Parts: sequence; C-alpha cells; structure tokens
Amino acid sequence: MAIKHLTLRVRLVATTTVAALVAVGVLVVGVQVLLAHVTRTESINALRDRADAAVTTVRGTPEHPRVLDVPADSLDQNLWIYDARGTRIDGDTPSPGLARAVASSSRVTRESSRVVSGRYRLLALPVRIRGRGPVVAVVVAGVDLTPYESFERRGLWLSLALGALIVVAAGTASWAAATYSLRRVRQMARRADEWREHDLSGRFALGPPREELTELAQTLDRMLDRISRAITTERRLTDEVAHELRTPLTAIRSEAELALLDSDVPDPTRRALVAVVDATEQMNRSISTILAVARSAHADKPHLHHGRRRPGGGEPPRRAETGCDGHLEAGLSTGGHCRTAGCRRGGTDPPGRQRRTPRTDGRHGRSPYGVFTSPPPRRG
Repeated sequence: MAIKHLTLRVRLVATTTVAALVAVGVLVVGVQVLLAHVTRTESINALRDRADAAVTTVRGTPEHPRVLDVPADSLDQNLWIYDARGTRIDGDTPSPGLARAVASSSRVTRESSRVVSGRYRLLALPVRIRGRGPVVAVVVAGVDLTPYESFERRGLWLSLALGALIVVAAGTASWAAATYSLRRVRQMARRADEWREHDLSGRFALGPPREELTELAQTLDRMLDRISRAITTERRLTDEVAHELRTPLTAIRSEAELALLDSDVPDPTRRALVAVVDATEQMNRSISTILAVARSAHADKPHLHHGRRRPGGGEPPRRAETGCDGHLEAGLSTGGHCRTAGCRRGGTDPPGRQRRTPRTDGRHGRSPYGVFTSPPPRRG
C-alpha cells in the first residue's frame, strides 16, 4: 500500500535499482561459479602435470615396483608413490591431517580427485606398464587450495564492488532520465493549470508525435477539441432554448394582461390571470438566469459567437431584454422590433397617453385588445 503513495519518479528509480540489484546478484553468482570451476580445473591440471612427471620415474612389475633416482628438487614435497599393496615407496611422510586421505587414495584403480578439510586437493593416478595391464603403483599428488581460495575471494570482492558501481550508476541514470522526462509532464500540467475555467482554446501543441510524451500531448489535444465542440454545442443549445422559451411566455403574459384590462372579468378568473402573470414572471426570471449563465460562459472569448469570430472583432449580436414600459418584457434582436402590442422600437408614447393597437401573431391569431403603455385610468 505504501508504494501507491510514492511519486512516479521514485517508483521508476526504485524499479530500476531493484532490477539492477537482481542482475548484479545473478552476475556475481555466475562469476563465482565460473571462478570456482576455473580454480578447480587449474588445480587438477597442476596436480595431473606433477603426477605425470612422477609416473615417468616408476619402473618394474606389480610385485617389485621401483622408482628411478631423480634430483631432490625435481619432485614436490606433496607427492607420494605407493605400490599395488598400498605401501609407500617414495615421498615424505604425509602430515597427520592428510595421512588417512593419502592412504585411502593409494588403493584406487583409476584417476580420482578429492578435497580434504576444504584446504587440500588430492589427485591419485594409477601407473600401468605401457598404459595397460595391472596397476604397478599409484602416484598421489596434493596441493594447498589457499591461493586458489584467495583468488576466488578477490574475485568476489571485485565483483561486489563493480556490482555496487553498476547499481549506483543505474539508479543515477534512471533518476536523471525520469527527471528529464517528467519535467515535460510538469510543464504540461502547469500549462493546463494556467488555462482559465471557460477557456476552451488552450492546447499543448507540441507538434507531430515524435515519442511517447508528444503522442500523449496530441491525444490530449484531440480530446480537448472534442470537449470544446461538445461544450460549445451545449452553450448554443442552452442559449437558443432560453430565447425560444421567451416567445411563448411573452405571448401568454400578454394575453393574460390584456384580459386583466377588462373590468367585467369575474374575480375568480382575475385571480387566475394574476397567477398566470406571476408564473410567467417567475419563469422569465429563471430563463434570465439561464441566459446569464450561458453568456458568462462566453466571457473568456468576447469576440466569439457560437464558435465563430465576428468580422471586425466586435461583440456578437444578442437579444436584448427590453422592458416595454408597463408590464411586458420582450426579447429583441439587434435591429428588430418588439412584437408586443403598443411598443415601438426607438420610442415610447408620451406618459399618460394610451395606445390601443391590434396585435397580430401567426400562432395566436388576432387579438381585439391593445396594451396600455401607461397604467390604465381608474374607472368610476
């Protein structure tokens, strides 16, 4: 669980270091196995050379073997010659630690090698006349393994030192590589943080993909393009739906207010009409809120309208929320006219003057009533 809290760079370095440690461990073990095989082969070869030299001095028969006289310094001390009955016929007396092992090796009928007490290696080589026939004598040669063990230890320490250097170098290289690679990721993260909340134009733009990070940046740019198109479409839909809802609401409110102007309307009907006017007012405020949210989303790009730039870079035309002096509120387009009865774009009637204008609407038919642009006069 603690690994999940580590940074990516630390995990990369740790993974590289562990892999380097495993590789170095395998390499050290392999080197030690190879050194052990080499030292064993060299020690056996050295013993065989000495035993072969001693074999050339053996003459006679199995019942009466004899050894030729040779200079004292031509044979090593750790070399013994035994007859077929196991009696030593040449060589110094073995040390107490080797006497039993040397005596047992003198009875072999074929070449054999053994390690005694972990310090000595013995090689027993039978001697036959002309390479065949019965055994005439057995030559036993021994060697001290201390120099070979010292060589193996030096090889082990050298392998460990080189392995440690390799691990440190691998960790350092992986840290540097991860720092360089993740620095570009941090730069991309900072650039993304600098983009404002409603700014849909930000892109990484690292060019054609050359390696993994530029390929990731191109993928993120394509994803941001799709998100930008989706959000722009949603904003456009919200804006247009809110504006389209104003038209029927304005018609409903106009009809209700026109009906309220009639003094013969019964009280229950009047109360119902007032409730209709209040409900349309509440819905109008809700739609205004939706419009305000949709327009604030475009605040970061004041010269864009539905994803396109206006010629000249001016504000995009939008429908105005114009109070029509009285109870009505109409949605206007730039250069258009209010479709509510009694309102003219560009001027209003003088205060106190009433205008009764027939209202024509293709969907609602012709209304015989007009709209007072000033409060109606009190009756009676």
